Amino acid sequence: MVKLLKDLEEWAREKQMHRMELTVMTHNTKAIKLYEKMGFLIEGLRKECLQIGRSWVDEFYMAKIL
Repeated sequence: MVKLLKDLEEWAREKQMHRMELTVMTHNTKAIKLYEKMGFLIEGLRKECLQIGRSWVDEFYMAKIL
């Protein structure tokens, strides 16, 4: 996953993009730690935006300025 994120960032820089964004479910702490390690910051929260089975799940907006 780290290689994929690095490759994606390299591609975005080549395309002269200024910003990368993603969303991640708030309970996915392993992914959040990885994204933070890669330089992404939490910018916002979407409350109960996904339904998984019968439960509603929150999501973080995360972004990285290139």
